[in-house]
Amino acid sequence: MFMGMISGTKWEHKSIICVPYRDSFFACEKERKREREREREREKVREKVREKEREREKEREKKREKKRE
Repeated sequence: MFMGMISGTKWEHKSIICVPYRDSFFACEKERKREREREREREKVREKVREKEREREKEREKKREKKRE
């Protein structure tokens, strides 16, 4: 992870390019942390969508059962 930390070089983490001069490394770490937090939020939303889809599928299945009877 710290292979590109030679002064003045760039290394890339996902879409975030880091230039390790003085405080910029820490700013980069903060940005990575923000990006991880955003990804967690996105995953929570995806899970909610999946749950709603499961509920809809259960409702559809109930309707199918009623039609069969």
